[in-house]
Order: sequence, then C-alpha cells, then structure tokens
Amino acid sequence: EHWEQFSSGTATWIAGDVNDAQVAFYPNVSTNYVDSLDNSADTNFALVSDGRSGDAMLISPFLDFTHHRSAVLDLDAFAIMYTSSEYTDYGGAKVKVRADMGEWVEVLDLSYNHNNGWEHEMVDLSFVAGLDRVQVAFGYKEGASTTYYGNGMAIDNVNIHAVPGLTTLTATGTAESVELAWSSGRSVSLDSDWVPLTHEEKMLLIEESASANEDIISDELSLVNRRGVVSLDNRPASTRRQGGDTFTDAVEITTPYYGSGTTVGYTHDYGPFDDDTDLVCGFAPSSSVGLASDVVYKLTLTDTAHVVIDLDGSLYDTALGVYDSTDTALVLANDDYNGLQSYLECNLPSGTYYIVVDGFSTSSGAYTIDVHEVIRPPDLL
Repeated sequence: EHWEQFSSGTATWIAGDVNDAQVAFYPNVSTNYVDSLDNSADTNFALVSDGRSGDAMLISPFLDFTHHRSAVLDLDAFAIMYTSSEYTDYGGAKVKVRADMGEWVEVLDLSYNHNNGWEHEMVDLSFVAGLDRVQVAFGYKEGASTTYYGNGMAIDNVNIHAVPGLTTLTATGTAESVELAWSSGRSVSLDSDWVPLTHEEKMLLIEESASANEDIISDELSLVNRRGVVSLDNRPASTRRQGGDTFTDAVEITTPYYGSGTTVGYTHDYGPFDDDTDLVCGFAPSSSVGLASDVVYKLTLTDTAHVVIDLDGSLYDTALGVYDSTDTALVLANDDYNGLQSYLECNLPSGTYYIVVDGFSTSSGAYTIDVHEVIRPPDLL
C-alpha cells in the first residue's frame, strides 16, 4: 500500500527500535521514558526520526468502508512533549481521520508524557462507515520550546478495520432452551511492503493467467464488434470515459478522476518506455514495456501538485507512461508496481501531461485508472 509522509524540517517517519528512539527523542537521563518502549511486542516500530527538527506527518493509503457499518482504529502510541506549564508551546502529537478528501477530524490527542511506555488506544470511527477514500493521519508537531523529558512520537501495531461480524452461527434446540454457538471473523492488517516481481515470477504469472485474460479480451472484442466500433474511424472515445487513441484526441480529465475502459482494438502509438533522459519520477523499465495498444488521457495542472496515477484493478499486465506538453518527452514511467499493475506518484510542476495506459510487451485488456492529487493537510495539527 502507498503511505504518504510530509515534513517541515529534517524530521521524518522511520522504522526503528528503542535504540533509535533514544537518539531521536533526547530523553532525560534521570527520567528516561523511552526505556519503557522495550515492552513492545515487536522490536521495530514507526517513530519520528528527530523530535526537535520539524513537523512530521504520516498518512495512510485510501481505505474503502463503503460496504461496512463500522470502523475502528487500534494502535499502540507513545509521546513525550508535555510539562506542567500551560503557557508554552511544547508541540503536539495527534491522530486525525477524513473520508472522500473532506475535512480532517481529530480522533486522538497524544500530546502528553507517556511515562509507562506504550499506551494502547482504540477509537470508534463509525462516522466514516459507509464512505470511501478513508485516510488516517498521524501528525507530530515540534514545539516552540523543548521539554526536560525529551520530545518525540512513536506508533506501533496500527490496525484500521471494521468490527468483525458473526460467522458460522449454529443453534441447538430442545423443548426447554436454544443453545447458540458462533465464531467471529478478523480484519486484515494493512500491508505496506512492496516487493517487485522477478522476471521469472512475472512470466509465470502471465502464463498462469493467460487463459483468463484471453476470455476477457474475447468478451471485450465481441462487445465492441456488436456495437460496430472496431474500425479505426469508429472507436469508443470520451462517451465511454476511457482514454482516447492519440495525444490529439486524448480524453481531458481533472483530479480526482476515476475511470475504466479497454485497450483492446486500439493501436500501438507510444512507447517503449525505455528512455530516462527526461524522467522526473519512476523509472524507464525496459524496451519490452509499452509495446502494446494504448489509450491516452490529458491532464492539465494549473499549479505544482503531488499526483498519483494508479492502474490497480486492471485485468491485464499494464504499463504507464506520462509525457509532457511537447508530446515527446517521457517524464514518468512504471511497470509492475503492484503485481502486474502500474502505479506512479510524483510532484509535478504546472503544465499539460499526457497519460498513456499501455501494456507489457503486447498485453492488452480492460483497465481501471485512478488519478488524484495528494494535498498536504494544513490543519492536521
């Protein structure tokens, strides 16, 4: 999954242990609260790398709670930043939540000294149940003054989930009573690790899914043929809200945008994505990436923006390329970020960009595309 983080200074969120926290939090020798972090079930946890060098914000990926009636945040938290003074800014450590890119809502204020180490927190987030694009933000703010006890924030064992419902409910009845038995499900923790596929794994996965993809492509072609839109002069365009054929007839979009379509029946106009001369982000994978039929979207940014382009959910081996307004300079490229799906994330200056949805080698098929901006929340703390 794709976690975002923002910093106002050199402080960032890192993974570390108690030894790292001893350096990052500047604890007082005689009252060293950081020592108590040893009671964590894990040796590693997330922490702010320097409690006296700026603000640090960690934001979760988008979570979908549209099909849930509950939402809960579980975590272990630690902070040191508070003294008895009420008149000096000693910083802050807070947790906020939002849905559908709306306003941030504070759900936890951790801005005090956790003398006994980890505090387990459980928060009811039912106000986001039934909503999409749910995010949780963990924010650390450096104070105007440092404290005697030290300064820092850490989190561990974060679990954002729906309340498990009942499963395998059974009843055993007699004339006098009914005995009920059941078990409950469990939610799955977020997986923030990404390990790219090796070439051998990629080829095996393509081979294993070949028949399924052939069925999908066959169905798409059958549908397109029935609608009489296979010819070069009569292809589906913006009416289906999928990409256009070339830069000239690219479908114009604004953020946030979510759409779907197919590359089946289109021609190969752009690629391969193997030239890194003008790359701003991503990497130019190889001469085998971007050789398939492709479609194009046009995105115009009026200001500098942190943009995410995600093809997760597509049904074939995708590839992504982004060109600038010159139509020739490849500025972003990706292949196989999430399994066989492509993903790009970059801070882009204002201007016009052409997003090319392509495939590995000659792969084509149905795709979904999500284009949105990641906006730093100014009121997080």
